[in-house]
Amino acid sequence: MFDQNLLKTVDSALGVDLKEHTILVVDDEEHNLITLSDLLSQDYEVLTATGGLEALQRIKEYKYPNHIHLIISDQRMPGMLGVDFLEQTIPLLPRALRIILTGFTDIEVMIASINQAHIYKFILKPFNQDDMQLTIKRALESYTLEARNLELVEELAKLNMELDQTVQRRTLQLKEALEKLQELNATKDKFFSIIAHETSNAFTSVLMSGELLATQIDQYDPPTIRKMADNIYGSTKRLFRLFENLLDWSKIQVGRIESHPDFHDLDALAKDVVAVLSDNARQKSITLCNEISEQTMIYADYHITSTILRNLLSNAIKFTHPHGTIRIFVKDADTMVEVSVKDDGVGICEDNLKDIFRMDKSVSTLGTKREKGTGLGLTLCKELIDKNQGKIWVESRPNQGSTFTFTIPKETGATLGKNSTLPVRTNCSD
Repeated sequence: MFDQNLLKTVDSALGVDLKEHTILVVDDEEHNLITLSDLLSQDYEVLTATGGLEALQRIKEYKYPNHIHLIISDQRMPGMLGVDFLEQTIPLLPRALRIILTGFTDIEVMIASINQAHIYKFILKPFNQDDMQLTIKRALESYTLEARNLELVEELAKLNMELDQTVQRRTLQLKEALEKLQELNATKDKFFSIIAHETSNAFTSVLMSGELLATQIDQYDPPTIRKMADNIYGSTKRLFRLFENLLDWSKIQVGRIESHPDFHDLDALAKDVVAVLSDNARQKSITLCNEISEQTMIYADYHITSTILRNLLSNAIKFTHPHGTIRIFVKDADTMVEVSVKDDGVGICEDNLKDIFRMDKSVSTLGTKREKGTGLGLTLCKELIDKNQGKIWVESRPNQGSTFTFTIPKETGATLGKNSTLPVRTNCSD
């Protein structure tokens, strides 16, 4: 259906001057039609019909049916009474006003008209022209007022809906901001807790062992001295790694860590990380197996990728039992490489899995030789992987080990072709 306002605009451009109101007059007496048409045509658009069926057809064929604001119908007409005709116009013109002309004053007819046809007013025949004009004027003023009221109601409903939407949107924004603030506060608390707890423990251990060595070294045999030195070395190394992670994490939070991606051989990178952590693994008699194929190219920041792999491998060593095995392997994933670190250690319970990458949730656990962690390594991995345009996830079951997997971009058309299978090369260090 065409937009009637558009049609009226087109007609106006063509010189058709459509008046504000259209009145449909229905009467089987030609004299009455002529009289009413002459009376009204100066101020209104006038449509005429000699019976109910003809009038219904006129409504359906009229270009602007919703512009018919008033229907004047005789009651006594052959074929269809005025009341029946007006009743049938209700679904066609629900907002139009209806006036019925009758020469009878039968109360039952009047009641039926009001109930059935939504009659605005009765006018007895013969009618006075001045009274008729005044009645029509008042009727159309009433129509205009009601139409304006409906427009205002619709506008108010629209404004209320927009206000509700705005309130809901602002409420959601405030809720998200509050949740973010709570998360930041929890993160801040955990951050300071890590610094206070880990540095205190490490420095206490170093100071106690150092003090004993400095003041009473002559009282200890070489094995005891070596044990103290190992304790100092282990505490210092753990403290250094903590500060490394804290520094990287802090840079991420303030947006100062920069990613400089380039093409790198993932196998060579993994060898460097394994070499750094081989002493840790050797102390627990853990076998590290690098199963990454040579010339497995990735497009990523070397330092970021190395930090991620170092933290995951260090974590695996911590939770793997002595004489266990840790595997590092890759899988092709179209434009990405999936890098996995799999251990056969203690695993992770289901309740902790959902929070394992969140700094504001403490899931730190002692290692298999009661090694202490910072609770920062996996959070750092997650944020660094996001920085490197990748994803990270974990699969784990208690007492069956864990597999941490992260994705990293690769060179288009590199060694890892789409859906290709990597030749496995195992390089294990005991």
